[in-house]
Amino acid sequence: GVNGLVYNGTVKMLEDKLLEAISLMKSNNHHKMADNGFDYVSKNFSYNSMVLAYGAIYQKMLSGSN
Repeated sequence: GVNGLVYNGTVKMLEDKLLEAISLMKSNNHHKMADNGFDYVSKNFSYNSMVLAYGAIYQKMLSGSN
């Protein structure tokens, strides 16, 4: 993955993703994924971006638009 590992909820996939994560850590290749994940969350879920997103939803509800 670029910024994380996708997991569909099955036991088999959990096992596969845990093994993948362990492999990334053993080869010391997990830092880039962690940095990308941090950047994604910082950009898309920062206080300011969430306030703007909720504000837009609120304004849409007030105007009666879908």
